[in-house]
Amino acid sequence: MKWETWFSIDWQQALGISLSAVGFYIGLMLCTRLMGLRSFSKLSSHDFAMTVGIGSILASTVLADKPSLLQGLFAVAMLFLIQGAISIVRRRLNL
Repeated sequence: MKWETWFSIDWQQALGISLSAVGFYIGLMLCTRLMGLRSFSKLSSHDFAMTVGIGSILASTVLADKPSLLQGLFAVAMLFLIQGAISIVRRRLNL
């Protein structure tokens, strides 16, 4: 691999990355609205792990062909659901 290819991008790649980023942003905002800002504001150990997980999923979804945008959004939705379930259990057990 030449160093010139490391700095290059064609219009199809730029368009794909742009569309994935916009789609992921919209999906993330939707999940955040549904589950509330607590997902990012208090940063307990569970919240921190979720934030790191979302960042990892975002990076791999936006910059790679696989996972697809829908797979990435599904993974983030699952993280939000898991966080919501843990929050309910912690609240009921007073942890």
